[in-house]
Amino acid sequence: MLALRHGVLLGQAQERVSLSIPERDVSEALGIPLRTPAMKLDRVVFTVNEVPAEWRVGWCLLRNGDHYLAAVQ
Repeated sequence: MLALRHGVLLGQAQERVSLSIPERDVSEALGIPLRTPAMKLDRVVFTVNEVPAEWRVGWCLLRNGDHYLAAVQ
């Protein structure tokens, strides 16, 4: 909606999922001890002209099959 409001035509996105050690603020948001591995979701959305338009980093933790999103930078 925001892209349309500003005349930006979005195209493809690339997302990378990795296991990483989050910084202190993310660990606190997830309620996990420091240096506990969590899933890092790194996503870039490009315009139809292949110009990066959005970069989002999210962290999540899987517990008992549930997905908890904690922080987006």
